[in-house]
Amino acid sequence: MQNVDLHSLECSICLKTINEPKLLTCSHTFCKACLERLSDAQVNRTVLPCPICKKTSAVPKGEVGNLQTYQALKSVVDDMKNKRHNCTSCDKEKPPAAVAFCQECGTYMCADCQKVHSQWGTFSRHQVVGTGEFSSGKISLKKRATCKKHPTDDASCFCIECRKYICFCEVLEHSRQSHSILQADEHEGDLRENIQDLKSRASMRKSTINKYIAFVEEQQQRLDSVLSQINESIDEAYEDSVKRLTERKGLLRSEVKRRIDQLEISLKDMLESSHQQIVHVDAATELVSHGLNAPLEKESLTAHDTLCEELSRILDRENPDYKQPSIAAKRGEKILFERNKVNNELDLGRVQVADWASKHVEFPVRNSISAMASMPDGTMALASNQGGVDIFDFEGRVVRSVLKNAKVRELEFFKNGSFITRDKTNTIVVYSKSCEVISHARFETLRYDEAGMGDLALDSDENVYVGYRKAKAIQVFSSSGGRAFREIPCDGYEPSQVLALKTKKLLLVQSHSNSVRLIDSLGVMKHDVTLYDNLYGYPAVCGDDSIIIAWVKHDEGLVSIDQYNNELKHVQTLIADYKIEKPEKRHWYHLQQYTNGAMAFCTPDRMYIFRQALTAADV
Repeated sequence: MQNVDLHSLECSICLKTINEPKLLTCSHTFCKACLERLSDAQVNRTVLPCPICKKTSAVPKGEVGNLQTYQALKSVVDDMKNKRHNCTSCDKEKPPAAVAFCQECGTYMCADCQKVHSQWGTFSRHQVVGTGEFSSGKISLKKRATCKKHPTDDASCFCIECRKYICFCEVLEHSRQSHSILQADEHEGDLRENIQDLKSRASMRKSTINKYIAFVEEQQQRLDSVLSQINESIDEAYEDSVKRLTERKGLLRSEVKRRIDQLEISLKDMLESSHQQIVHVDAATELVSHGLNAPLEKESLTAHDTLCEELSRILDRENPDYKQPSIAAKRGEKILFERNKVNNELDLGRVQVADWASKHVEFPVRNSISAMASMPDGTMALASNQGGVDIFDFEGRVVRSVLKNAKVRELEFFKNGSFITRDKTNTIVVYSKSCEVISHARFETLRYDEAGMGDLALDSDENVYVGYRKAKAIQVFSSSGGRAFREIPCDGYEPSQVLALKTKKLLLVQSHSNSVRLIDSLGVMKHDVTLYDNLYGYPAVCGDDSIIIAWVKHDEGLVSIDQYNNELKHVQTLIADYKIEKPEKRHWYHLQQYTNGAMAFCTPDRMYIFRQALTAADV
């Protein structure tokens, strides 16, 4: 122990006797607790920069405790803290227990020897520590270095280039090397001023972030208020109904919760980021503050400068963006619950989002539209019973017209852009992408006078489904034509509209005016949805195999569009009681979804396009 230099046992961060020494890959050693605080100030906890040499060390699993322990140094520190030492200055056979240790002399002293030592002029300025400080592990070297020529005086100057304290007698030698020399007090004053400035900025930064946290929490309360109000409305409606409403109630509340949760995720991310910034500021500030505990030089000063740079980098980050939490809260406030006041009171009501924009396109020839189909390129094709097919983009603009002389009643598109049509005589024609007839594809369909008209559909294998209202059946053909390889019976209903799900071998059929059902390849019904008599349902299959149905109140000129899962369980109402121009002659309607998610609802005279508004741009 006599040969131990306590400076070698000092942590360059906290300036105390090193505790639980952890070894970085650069061979520098620091307290485990100091490295943990340093890790708290890092964004990436799996890498730790050395405060002295700035080299990075990998931190296994982001835990400082997993770094290698410097066992040899730990043993020396433990021995210093735990071993009972006798006075090495006495000449007695049985020297008494030591009460102090002189760092300059490297000797232990009993109380008598310490008294003599302190009165001896040459030794009076030696740094002496009590042995009690060994056991506490809190030895802190608070005195400046002393000159070998003037051991009774502290070093009075500081060399900027050498980063250490020097005696006045060394100033000339350093000046010859063009080194910058400061008075020791001036150097220490600059350090204190820099530390205080950083601590002040850290305090201001915390105040800014805390204000932001309070603001985000306020926006959370707004969302919670929306959720609470809607749940209260739903509960109030539920209490007026019967036990069969339990499933409906759960679906409604889940929908509100799903929408609010989607918005709260972004707010929670903002809060987590803000709290993490507070952790970074606190950790870095605490580490920098150690510089107030003792004079800094050499490695401890280098470490301190690195920590100051890290704190400055944290404090220079951009201030929080108050706009984003406000946008989330405002989007939540657009979620509405509207209770059903007429007809089917047991339906409770609808959860709606009031952010669907609509526009309509009026066709030049009234009562002319006979078919509508979504195209692979994101456009929508509308066929006229007067001849021709017009292609519309999702803004309702005609981008091109094809088949000007063909009177098409139904059409569908293959994945490669080619398409198939059906006319009023049930003749099936396949066209290439360039609108040329593929002559070899001939379909042996049933005659119109025997089987009647019907719909046309394609499944994911590009099999062709031809429905017949009069025959009450659906034929299935290969895309290459020929005879039907299967006929699906319809159990007493007319298959007015037929669509195929993409992921399930099921057909979606409008079986009656107010009823839509899912059937398998044998015609067996798997699921259905039926509403009250004065509603007419027109289904469509979405890109994710969910289902949308346009429910039309023809006499009132109103349409509502509801979304269902692929088992016809109601998910949400997208559009409620939208006013349309009533067709004068034909009660014909069709619904399709654009590939971008917009919905197109068509009458014989007009097409209505519904798409979700970009609300973020309006707030």
